[in-house]
Amino acid sequence: MGKDQKQHVELARDIAERFNKIYGETFKIPEPYISKTGTKIMDLNVPLHKMSKFNENQKGVIRLLDDPHVIRKKL
Repeated sequence: MGKDQKQHVELARDIAERFNKIYGETFKIPEPYISKTGTKIMDLNVPLHKMSKFNENQKGVIRLLDDPHVIRKKL
């Protein structure tokens, strides 16, 4: 998990804790795991910047719906 996803785990923790207090131990309380490497995917053209879907330069970003051929070319 990337550092920018920690807030989502914290929200899930809060919800699970509240639910468990009301209805009993139903959910396991999630713990964030943030590895020391690979927590940010960097831009392909400017490696000092994080890859972002809002990047104006499409060559620095890999999109989920990109054709596999396009992805290979970008890498």
